[in-house]
Amino acid sequence: MQLSPVSSDGLLDLQAFEALLTPDTALVSIPFANGEIGAVQPIDKVVAAVRRVCPSAFIHCDASQALGKVPVHPMDLDIDLLTIAGHKVYAPKGIGALYIRKGLQLSPLILGGGQERGLRGGTENVAFAMALGTACKLIKQSWEAAKWPLSPEAISAAAAAAAASTSVAATNGKCVQDDPPHPSKLAFVAKVFVDRLWASLEAKTSVQRQKLGSALRLNGPLGAADPSVQQQWLPGTIHLSVRGAYGFDIAKGLAEEERVFVSAGVSCHQGKTVSGTLLAMGHSSDWALGSLRISVGRDTSVSDAVKAAEKMATYLINHKLLHL
Repeated sequence: MQLSPVSSDGLLDLQAFEALLTPDTALVSIPFANGEIGAVQPIDKVVAAVRRVCPSAFIHCDASQALGKVPVHPMDLDIDLLTIAGHKVYAPKGIGALYIRKGLQLSPLILGGGQERGLRGGTENVAFAMALGTACKLIKQSWEAAKWPLSPEAISAAAAAAAASTSVAATNGKCVQDDPPHPSKLAFVAKVFVDRLWASLEAKTSVQRQKLGSALRLNGPLGAADPSVQQQWLPGTIHLSVRGAYGFDIAKGLAEEERVFVSAGVSCHQGKTVSGTLLAMGHSSDWALGSLRISVGRDTSVSDAVKAAEKMATYLINHKLLHL
């Protein structure tokens, strides 16, 4: 098994990836999006490279983090297998789905009564399966009903204006809290949080954002200077690093003192350990240990984002965690 390197923004290094491929490569597995730092991978380019170098290899894509936030169309991508997890789209934990390319034959995972097309024997969890189907239906409905400006530039401009205002934010004359949870809304609310956090820190410390960057860093495509890289951001996912601090301690303190709930990394692997994702991106442990992930949900409002940003800024300053 070989692991492909990524860029400093968390995106797959396509040149290095293709160099790892050989005609004997049997399987390529790649996440559609990284849920820790919010990087959407160039799946179409990955598929093109695999089909060119090792056309007989199977391609698996884990779209658990991407579903509901970016378009996921496995048949259009020419991949063989795609997996999703229900709890990422508000279905219960313990349910998921596997897409299998038509004509692909798989060996059973569990032999038995022939359920799930003979791949996994045993009585199906019908209630959870219905819940996952309903969650996906709600995603489809929200995308169809949304009337959001999909231009990233428009979203950024609206978010900056909302972050600077104390009034109820609106776009196109409609209150954002009343809008369906389209990915553009997730992006908008997340950017309001980021803009308000920087503005609050500047106001409370009298230090400009450029200098604050020596103590606080926005990771992944959202923090990239290149607009083309920013286009690869997973809407609603924010990842910060506080240099010289422990993200786990900050997350615990924010929850206990400010009732602001963030995580110190991906939910399946937390604690005072260095994020492998950040190390792969070239971050030093001084930055990686102080990482925080903030996620925007379908019900997160602009008011929630503004309040959380203000409270986080206050916490970081009061606890002297910004080493400028």
